[in-house]
Amino acid sequence: MWIWALMQFVGFGVGILAGLALGLWALFVLFVIFGPLGVIFVLILGPLTILASVLIVWFDSGAFPVIALLLYLGMWGGLIIGGIGSSLTDHS
Repeated sequence: MWIWALMQFVGFGVGILAGLALGLWALFVLFVIFGPLGVIFVLILGPLTILASVLIVWFDSGAFPVIALLLYLGMWGGLIIGGIGSSLTDHS
């Protein structure tokens, strides 16, 4: 059915866009804190950059960055919805 393909397309689209937005937010925070050389070094660490960005903003401002949590949950939610749509799509 076409609805499962649409579900797959929208789910993966939301997951990818939320993941990219979260990654860009993390790079922005690290660029402001460490400068361009720090970002190049931190990119090697991969997923730890997002955790480091959240902790830096949280401890520096005293407020938890809810936008990062929403993007993270949106990323995983979109990927799960896309995966469900992929498993339900008729491949015949």
